[in-house]
Amino acid sequence: MARMKRHIRGYTLVETLVMMLVAGIVFLGAMDALTLVTRLCTRRAAALYATGAQREGFYRIEQLLATADSLTVPDGFLSGYGSGEILLRWHAGKASRFVHGDSVLVYHAGTFSDTLLRKVGGIVLLQNRRCDGIGLTDTLSIEIEGHTFKFAWQPPAQERYKEMIAEIEEAHGYENPGSETY
Repeated sequence: MARMKRHIRGYTLVETLVMMLVAGIVFLGAMDALTLVTRLCTRRAAALYATGAQREGFYRIEQLLATADSLTVPDGFLSGYGSGEILLRWHAGKASRFVHGDSVLVYHAGTFSDTLLRKVGGIVLLQNRRCDGIGLTDTLSIEIEGHTFKFAWQPPAQERYKEMIAEIEEAHGYENPGSETY
């Protein structure tokens, strides 16, 4: 039998170092890509959270306005776009308030406080606007990052009924029974 030579081929030190250098470059590129994807996902999650929080604030404002008996601006305060505005919300004889300050709209009811919206430029209560012939309607106008959002508020049905009767009586020239004008 002829002798077979078995040669085991190995890598030289230079080949091993080149291979390690190439693997290191590929590994660093993969880690940079993973870091970029992680940053992108974090930014997107933060944007989705902020949008969700803003949408939740809109729904909360609509709910608070729907259950309000009346909305008023306190004496000494002007309703307008600026900081430090206060809007009183009355429900079941208790007052709560919307406060705008430092670009945030906060709702206060007793000891409870809730930050409804961020990046608020100002709030305005537009009073006594006509709405589809139903009666008088107030509108809460909120400016957020250059966009204006309006929330309509209608008094409870009993108040609207009283307003409609008063308008009808005024249109027909009825007078109050206690008045002495002839």
